[in-house]
Amino acid sequence: MTQPPTQPDKRSRRRVLLWVVVAWGVVVGGLAAWGVWHEPATVPEQRSAEQALPAFRAAVGSLFAAAGGPGRAVVLGGLQVQSGCRVTPVRHGVALTRDVTVYVRAGEQRADIEAIAAGLPGGYKAQVTASRGGTQFTLHADAGSFIAVDLQADVGDSALTVEVSSGCRPVGDAGVDRADPSVGPAPAALQAVLTLFGVPGPTSAADTPGKVTTQGVGCPRGGTAGTWSVGAVKAPGDWRKRLGAVASGSAVVRSDPTRWAYRTGGDSVVVVSDGTGLRVSVSSSC
Repeated sequence: MTQPPTQPDKRSRRRVLLWVVVAWGVVVGGLAAWGVWHEPATVPEQRSAEQALPAFRAAVGSLFAAAGGPGRAVVLGGLQVQSGCRVTPVRHGVALTRDVTVYVRAGEQRADIEAIAAGLPGGYKAQVTASRGGTQFTLHADAGSFIAVDLQADVGDSALTVEVSSGCRPVGDAGVDRADPSVGPAPAALQAVLTLFGVPGPTSAADTPGKVTTQGVGCPRGGTAGTWSVGAVKAPGDWRKRLGAVASGSAVVRSDPTRWAYRTGGDSVVVVSDGTGLRVSVSSSC
């Protein structure tokens, strides 16, 4: 007499299913971990400010190189780490920003903005748009890794502020390294202007009246560039006349009552009056 087929043991079947589920979980978890470390981020909060810093610095270097072209004088601002933004409704973070101020000649704002956009890497896909009958301009570029380069300006602006920003991100375990690359001694143009105003030439931040602040950046093709600034310089009554004499033969960008900007060789010189004193900034080029 034929015996009916034996039914599989229910406990064995459940054990097999359990191992299948565990194995599948391991595979999914492994793929997720690989994606976190190897795939590009899809939202900025997937990369901390610490992790974004190399790409952020590279974008600042590319902008500084593009901004410092002929007929323009530049000043590199310091790294700003702004806390208090929200990565999610319940999670706080920080945003990195850094400015490059570009002094331009009257009537050449749009041409200079377009030249800056053209000088950025092609992968940034920089775009310049005009609005309000061509009296306002916007520049936007995507530097990758959710890092943006932006500018908004009116046609009459003599100084353009271009900002590199990271968006709000988690801080990261090691925090944000604020140190700039070393840029070496100040250009001779700084010594020339300070001597003109009766200030001893700076050799270091420690022995300079008003102190020297230095901002540095890595250049896209290697090397470094930066800005050396001295504030609280006492303004002689004829400081504009004196500056005009030392700038003779240089490419003057601005010569307003409260600020002068010119290029001498590859360096930018900017002198700004705040009503009580002068701030002298000299920048090298990439």
